[in-house]
Amino acid sequence: MSFAKGCKGLTKQAQNLTDEAVAQGEQVAKDCMEQGKAAGQEAIDKGCKAAKESGEHVAGQVKDQFAGMKKK
Repeated sequence: MSFAKGCKGLTKQAQNLTDEAVAQGEQVAKDCMEQGKAAGQEAIDKGCKAAKESGEHVAGQVKDQFAGMKKK
């Protein structure tokens, strides 16, 4: 096998490996983004639930205070 043919074959192999690595990298990045979105949405849901519960708790306290003021 001539040197030029050997180099051409190695170049093609390197290009194939590069393409494969890029494809795998893109898939990993995509998976990470999907997981991140899911985790982010879960955090948002938990935050909204906590805020709602907190708001309801405060509203209940205010309501109780007004009820106490009316009784006096």
